[in-house]
Amino acid sequence: MPKRLRQPVLYQYMRGALRELVTLEGGLIAWRFLCAASFLDYLSCMTSGKGGANAYKSFITTWFPAKYGAFTYRNGKKDLPIQMYHVLRCGLVHSFSLVPDSRGVVAGGRKRSIVFATRGDRLGVHLAGYSKGSVVDAALFVLEDFLEDVWAVNNKLFKQAETDRALAARIMKWSRNHPPILHLSLAGKY
Repeated sequence: MPKRLRQPVLYQYMRGALRELVTLEGGLIAWRFLCAASFLDYLSCMTSGKGGANAYKSFITTWFPAKYGAFTYRNGKKDLPIQMYHVLRCGLVHSFSLVPDSRGVVAGGRKRSIVFATRGDRLGVHLAGYSKGSVVDAALFVLEDFLEDVWAVNNKLFKQAETDRALAARIMKWSRNHPPILHLSLAGKY
């Protein structure tokens, strides 16, 4: 594994960033989903060594629990990884919206195909179908459960990098070229 010393530091940093997201409280639900979506995009880029739609969708399909790929919308489509790209990554991260832009719609993204809640909202279980009011066919993302899945994916990714030299090299190359957000106290350690 290249640069053995640096990868554990990166792993601990990424776990710490997720821990902050998990422990935040109050009316910060949209911000927590926004940060989680951005975090996912970063993990996707580290894993593939590049950004983009195909890398992101492949990341979700490969690394996330099978329930994400198996989710079926009321319209019969099993395209949650595509919706996650267009709604979470492009919509939420780039436009602060759950509605994809016109290019995203042309590429398969659907308006409000993902909606957010917390366990306390008691609107349903994570990855249940949701339809109410103007939301006619959505996947319900429950914040706490989604963050648990992101946590597990992060752990799985770095665990595999311990034995997969090519993955470890992509992670280190991406993080060297595009360091994650670092507090100044960590800058010298990474």
